[in-house]
Amino acid sequence: WSPLLVAAAVFGHFRADVIGLLGWLVVLPTLGRFLFQKKWRGGFLPERGNWNPALWAVLAAAAFLYTAFPNEFLIGGSDPGGYSNHALFVAREGRLTVPYPWPREADSVLAGAFQGFPGFYATPGEMTAQASHLYPLWLAQSYAGLGLSGLIRFNGVVALLFLVVFYSFASRFIPRHFALLATLLLALNPAPLYLGRMTLS
Repeated sequence: WSPLLVAAAVFGHFRADVIGLLGWLVVLPTLGRFLFQKKWRGGFLPERGNWNPALWAVLAAAAFLYTAFPNEFLIGGSDPGGYSNHALFVAREGRLTVPYPWPREADSVLAGAFQGFPGFYATPGEMTAQASHLYPLWLAQSYAGLGLSGLIRFNGVVALLFLVVFYSFASRFIPRHFALLATLLLALNPAPLYLGRMTLS
């Protein structure tokens, strides 16, 4: 879905509702088949066994830590604030480039003295975000579906999905109880606890 998000925003036609509807139309018909395949159960979700309750306990604790206390960077806030505000702009305006804070007719007078905003290049016509465009588009899609709460908790959800993938991968190479311990240590590591609670790629 990422190429579609980027193309829509680059050409100024980002519509989160249309993209979301298209997503559900693709996902729903295949969801039942996908969930009941043995390949799915053995590939991504952990297989049934003695360690599943412990794994769910680890994931529940991580979910609480990552999403209950998100950081909000809507006023300032360096890179996370740049991503958040750009996402809000894209969700509302449907495009990536941001207009200057004056009418176009005043460009000849004001453009030379403009110092710029952190995180944006002063490009001809409109400002261009310096960082990757894809991450703000994911945030914009999350904001459109779940509001501000979805935007500021997006990274927490991604962090949780990563823990499931990590456990599934680790349990293929080491005993499950060691994979569970590794997942617990990763979930409580300061780096994911820090990054999972903010809008930073």
